[in-house]
Amino acid sequence: MSFTGVSLLDLARPRDGYRTTAAVATTYSADLVACLALLVALDGGGGDQLKYGKIESLRALERLRHKVRIISQQGRIAWSKRADGRILGLFDSILRAVPFNGNHQSFHPKLLLARHSKAFSQDRYVLAVGSRNLTMSTDWDFGIGLVGYASGKGSFKTNQLKGIASFLDDLADLIEEPGLPRPFQGVDEVYWQLPEGVDQARFYFHSGKSRGIHDTELTSMPSRGKALLVSPFLDVSMVQHAAAHFKKADSITLVSGKADLDKIANSKAGRLLGDFEGSIKAYSMFPASDDAPPAVNDDEDPELPIGNRDLHAKIFCIADQNGATSIIGSANLTSRAWLGKNWETYVVLRSSTELADEVWNWVKTRAAPYRPAEPGPAVDSDPIDILRNQLAETDMVLVDYSERPSKLRSETLGSLLALSGCTLNITRLTTPDSWVTWDASSTEIELPSCRPDERTRLLRLRAKAGKTERSWVQMVRVEPAIGPDRDQQAFVRILGIDDFLRYIQSLVNDFAFSTDDTKTPGIPKGRDPIKKGIDLFHLEDLLRKLNRDGGSLQELDETVERYGKLFEQSAVKAEDRERLQCFTSLWVAISAGMHMP
Repeated sequence: MSFTGVSLLDLARPRDGYRTTAAVATTYSADLVACLALLVALDGGGGDQLKYGKIESLRALERLRHKVRIISQQGRIAWSKRADGRILGLFDSILRAVPFNGNHQSFHPKLLLARHSKAFSQDRYVLAVGSRNLTMSTDWDFGIGLVGYASGKGSFKTNQLKGIASFLDDLADLIEEPGLPRPFQGVDEVYWQLPEGVDQARFYFHSGKSRGIHDTELTSMPSRGKALLVSPFLDVSMVQHAAAHFKKADSITLVSGKADLDKIANSKAGRLLGDFEGSIKAYSMFPASDDAPPAVNDDEDPELPIGNRDLHAKIFCIADQNGATSIIGSANLTSRAWLGKNWETYVVLRSSTELADEVWNWVKTRAAPYRPAEPGPAVDSDPIDILRNQLAETDMVLVDYSERPSKLRSETLGSLLALSGCTLNITRLTTPDSWVTWDASSTEIELPSCRPDERTRLLRLRAKAGKTERSWVQMVRVEPAIGPDRDQQAFVRILGIDDFLRYIQSLVNDFAFSTDDTKTPGIPKGRDPIKKGIDLFHLEDLLRKLNRDGGSLQELDETVERYGKLFEQSAVKAEDRERLQCFTSLWVAISAGMHMP
């Protein structure tokens, strides 16, 4: 994951002494492992790869579940078969799914905004805007990462970005969480440090309100110079609008997916792709899907050969000898993105011509001149994708009962299923082997009962049409509502005594340990730095931690009090219970001493 060469995870990670106090991430598609890796980075852990460990994952969830929101399009959430569903199932407290029917409207913005705080220091803000989804994709993306402070002092060139606060307000209304913007009050007054070569940056968003072409930022760009339009997906109307706006440009270069270029070539706009003076010079690349890519089988990031990476970037640039103006963000060159009901985010940059030249050089090395294909047979519609989009706006309620099967209810799912000709199987993310088939003639099905710690709003759906099969994660309403006791019980069951004691040490040392029996990906095996949880930490380590972060003692106190009792009440071996009681008694004495004046 990178924006202009900067790791998104590294950008999200607080610097020494800082802690994340609020964060919002928006994405069209989301891979839960990538989302969890982002959460771990926001907690100060992890590396640049999409990996996480059991202890640092639960630590991040504990610290940030009330401070972070990740917002995605409903029906475009994926999971990794290598991941621990018990941990991913807890992500329903952080994830929000927007119920747009993707056949007509998409929640498509790609943005990360985080606020980092440190005692006696001004807050540090980070912002990333681009085309990258929160997935494991290695496709080509463009974006920009910025760091900002309330004060504009320093050696960096800075400017404020008006409009972020309005975007958060609209987002809060969309997901019905009015408190979402509160931690970011004053964000429009933040001074953002501009990258070298960038003279000005402005932030814009489109929140699903229809508008005319002359109300868009595209038609506010200069019209003379050398124009470059990069978008994996196109439609006829927006290509015509772009050609009209840049008709006085020295040249217009269009880079897109070959299938969409073929559609343009075979339409009334096809004459624009000719070789005569003033026409659009078209280049093609393989367009990347906006869905999360399928999970890989190893524990590394899916590194593809550079030549095999597909196009997912969106950038619109016009340059002359005086500089360049560029739009970088989530919007394709389509009417839904610019004029219709989609949600999108982007930045407009005024920069040196040299930065624009880098993008042109990238196009020359990655794209091939477009050659029209002979018209072929019409492509059949995709019944699974149509159903998936319809289910995104379908109300589904999971009613859990104590010690008897749960009921999953929907008034409209059965009829949609019958019309689609698909079959549909459903299970909880936390109980992956308990699939149940939805009867198209029914308005409800029974799901097997589960333990209280396995309750979740995240269900796995598997649709099949002929030989084609696809799976995704759907968020549903759950009754009765899931409370904090679910998270606490899951914490106890997932960790056990030994890993709980390791968890305590991770709160002191800011790193986590792992065990050989974990099912989470990316964890080195064979290392057990704590022998049965006895040597937890040295007193000087604790004092050093408290000196850096005065809130650590309270966090340790609350963790020991909250979970110590739950572990004592759980079914554990006598020797484990004795070890826990020994630690708890010791901690009470240490804490009392620390609290002394």
